[in-house]
Amino acid sequence: MAANRETDENGKPIVVVGDNYSWVKGEVRDLPSLFLDVESIEEIGEPSTFVREGSGVKLRFLPCGKEERVYFRGLGWEYFYMYTIVFLDIGIRFPFIEFECGVLNQLKCVPTQIHPNAWAFIRGFEILMEYLGTAPLLEAKGVRKGGVVTVNSMQGKALFGLYRQSYKDFKQMYVKVGCVEEQFPFYLDEFDLERFPLYWYSEPVQILGMAKISGESSRIVQFLEEFVEKTELLSLIMLFK
Repeated sequence: MAANRETDENGKPIVVVGDNYSWVKGEVRDLPSLFLDVESIEEIGEPSTFVREGSGVKLRFLPCGKEERVYFRGLGWEYFYMYTIVFLDIGIRFPFIEFECGVLNQLKCVPTQIHPNAWAFIRGFEILMEYLGTAPLLEAKGVRKGGVVTVNSMQGKALFGLYRQSYKDFKQMYVKVGCVEEQFPFYLDEFDLERFPLYWYSEPVQILGMAKISGESSRIVQFLEEFVEKTELLSLIMLFK
């Protein structure tokens, strides 16, 4: 069953604030969003621009309160937080595809616990797998409690040089993403369960190293080893279905 959707006297969703987020790092705790009003939200662009073609999804961007933080939890499922750079620059679209939901679920991470560099890494890998005609699954190197999660290549082996750019000025560029009021939330499934985590976990799943792969996965790796220079070998800590 869906959670109760409590609102204040102005009809706005109540945001839960408590000391249960003491594990969040100071730099995250100290940074409010720069999107505090409707005018700043409108500068992002029309929400439909960032919707996956043919999905039928209608979404809206909502401003954050001055005292609100990216790790706060709302009562109910009115929205989740998202760094604007992820859909403006990296090209992630709504709703997330199953692979992207799988990444978040396997790591027990919300979208804002994934560093933009990692989102770019994931997107690049996703495009490559689309080209090769296979669907990927994710493994990740260790993650740290209370911080954002990065996804890295193995030392000395990297394919996506373009995505080594460091995004440093993103931590205040977050908004609330929600569905329009008349539409069922696109981030829930038919059983009213979250398709991916919506609120920060204190301990994302830590997966270290590469699991053994076989079959089609091994053939793909062999293909990449043969056709890509050794110093540019694909070694994203990911597996293929």
